[in-house]
Amino acid sequence: LRHASQCVGRVLRGKSDYGIMIFADKRFLRSDKRLKIPKWIQEYLHDGLCNLSIEECVQIVKKWLKDMAQPLKQEDQLGISLLAEEHLQSHDVIKKIEERCIQI
Repeated sequence: LRHASQCVGRVLRGKSDYGIMIFADKRFLRSDKRLKIPKWIQEYLHDGLCNLSIEECVQIVKKWLKDMAQPLKQEDQLGISLLAEEHLQSHDVIKKIEERCIQI
C-alpha cells in the first residue's frame, strides 16, 4: 500500500499537474486499508468510486480527462495560483512569497 501512495506522488509533481492512478487491488475495498494512504488521496476514494468494473472505470476516466482538458479561466485562479494586485500589496502574501523563494 505504501508503494501505491508513492506512485501517486510520482505522477503529481506540481500544482498544475494532474494524472490518474487506479487502485485496482481488492485491499483498497477495506476502509482500514484505505486509512493507511495519505489523507489527501483518501478524500478522492469515496465508496462510489470503489469496486468498479473496467468499463465503469474507463467511462469515469474519459469524463474526467475531458473535464481536465478544458481551459482554466484566469479569474477563477485569482488567489489560488494567480495573485491580484491586492495580494501583491499584502505584507503577509509578500512574506510568504519571499520565504518560498528562499526555500528554492
